Amino acid sequence: MWRDLRVFSANDIARMDEVQFISDLALNFINGLSDYSAARLDKAYADNDDEFPKQAEVGTRLERVFSKIAALKPESIRDTVFSRLPLFFSLCILLDSAKKTIAVSRVESTLFAIDHIVRSDIPLSDRKKKEAEFITACTASTQRIRQRTVRNEFIGTLLGM
Repeated sequence: MWRDLRVFSANDIARMDEVQFISDLALNFINGLSDYSAARLDKAYADNDDEFPKQAEVGTRLERVFSKIAALKPESIRDTVFSRLPLFFSLCILLDSAKKTIAVSRVESTLFAIDHIVRSDIPLSDRKKKEAEFITACTASTQRIRQRTVRNEFIGTLLGM
């Protein structure tokens, strides 16, 4: 799935970047949205080395999210800005937190609409405030809670969440 969606390259996978991504995602599922921290991941690995009490819960949630992503047309991820890790991360968090089912067609059209917004040549100064904040949150300090929150709110609003 990773390579087909162009979220991770062969080199990324060889470096086990997808394992780090899943670990960060799992911690955010358990503890809520937070900054990325390598030290926090290392502590979580150490604390759960012998046993991971939330394994079944996290596994079920990851399976649900990836099933939703697998139902999408691959190009809605691989040919859009959602192939970038920060946006893919936000999409995963939002799909996990959705209180109601969001139609696949709605998710796909939203991803393409957001891609159009991000790739537009309109200067940030000429955009709506929320759009400009979102674009900035996609490109600067992308693993910080502030940027993650801005991305989640913007994408969630367009998804009707």
